[in-house]
Amino acid sequence: MNICLECKTEMRCVKTGMVAVFAGDHCYSGDAFECPECAAQILVTTENAYYDPRAVDAGGINMDDWPSKKCPPTQTR
Repeated sequence: MNICLECKTEMRCVKTGMVAVFAGDHCYSGDAFECPECAAQILVTTENAYYDPRAVDAGGINMDDWPSKKCPPTQTR
């Protein structure tokens, strides 16, 4: 179960079979979940990566672009 920390609500699966790609070929498959209250999204992936040099061209999420995207700050306790 995935819980939104902000809303204290169970997140719902909105898309299955997604792929996060690192360094152009280092892939993790997973499913996208979304909070029904605030629309925050996460990608829950497998623990082990697989190799696919065509993953980005096939619609994978290119994580090499990640630092340029605006992300909320990490909260610590």
